[in-house]
Amino acid sequence: MMKEHMKNMKEEHKTAIREWLKRGDGHSVAPVDYYTDMGLPVEFLEPMVNRSWSNFVHVPKGISKVAKDALTYQPIGWHEENKRWVFLLTPQQQEDGYIETRYGSMVQSRTKRVWVEEGEFDDAYGYEEMNEEEKTQFKYEHNVHPDADYQHMSKDDEYWVIAFRIPVTPETNYAKEPIEQDIKESASHFLVKYDGTKRIDKFDAGRFAWTRKRVKDMKPMTKKASMDWVRKQLARREENFPFSSMYMGDDELVFFVDGKQRAMKDIAEDYRQHDLREQGYLVEAYNRQLEACPQAEAFIQDTKQVPLGWVYEKFVPLGYTDVMWNNNWMTPWVDGIGSTRVISALANALDVSLDGISTLGRGSTARAYGKAVLTYLEEECNFAGLLQA
Repeated sequence: MMKEHMKNMKEEHKTAIREWLKRGDGHSVAPVDYYTDMGLPVEFLEPMVNRSWSNFVHVPKGISKVAKDALTYQPIGWHEENKRWVFLLTPQQQEDGYIETRYGSMVQSRTKRVWVEEGEFDDAYGYEEMNEEEKTQFKYEHNVHPDADYQHMSKDDEYWVIAFRIPVTPETNYAKEPIEQDIKESASHFLVKYDGTKRIDKFDAGRFAWTRKRVKDMKPMTKKASMDWVRKQLARREENFPFSSMYMGDDELVFFVDGKQRAMKDIAEDYRQHDLREQGYLVEAYNRQLEACPQAEAFIQDTKQVPLGWVYEKFVPLGYTDVMWNNNWMTPWVDGIGSTRVISALANALDVSLDGISTLGRGSTARAYGKAVLTYLEEECNFAGLLQA
């Protein structure tokens, strides 16, 4: 019974659950072990596991930049050798058999027609008679892609119909400039494991390289450096806005208590201890990544040294607002469960009613649901003892 399980949790698990419910984490999708590490039972979680896809595109060799097609919004890439844009596939589309089942949506009619009133043109003066500046302005005013090719012009009752063919080309912004991004040789490197045609695991080599460099460059913070940092923060406080404490990760660094500043050496020591903990977390992350792929050191030195059992692929995000993040790193997909779904399932298992809770969106929904569940846990499962003074 879930109520008994939650009541008998270890104190560290109750603390982790409490903090998670307060945050909500409504925009996050996490693997099962994220939740089991907080003490939730695996048999409760496994039925909810699913693959959630992010806004990434798979980049084949020879592609130097990526964008979204102006007509279909399908990912496209610039083929450097052939000097043209070609359609690309997302990892999800590749697994869904997109080529076989939906390729027609990419190559649909690329004709755009514009209807203008009869008085705008006449038989002697049409689109073809315009100069280049007038043609550019016409396309802008009628939302025609600047690279569209003029096809023909005809009369339809009281309107002129001008037909354009839109090539496979990037979508544009409000200034009609192409929205595209270059593929950097130093970024977007992933190792992938397959089961048939399904990707079953991934390793972000760029993230590993970043973590490795941080660990190799790591040095204990000196007392002088921590004191200098505190002086800088206090000066910033006087210049900008008053604050009594700063949240740094899971730590709260307290500067003032009841309006009175703490001793600078005490604040500096707290900051130094925070830095030591952060360095410890970094070392743990590095060791976990190395355990997942022991050959990662050699691979980041030379991407031709692909470890046995892995496939080297490049994935690039096509935006920043519609991708999933994992500890400040964008990720192509996650095999896991959304936080909101787990909170809702926990509420259901505990018979906590979520009816009538009004929210503004996914992030606020998770926090509101989490608050309702936490209230129940404090009242029924001995979570109240964890309340902060």
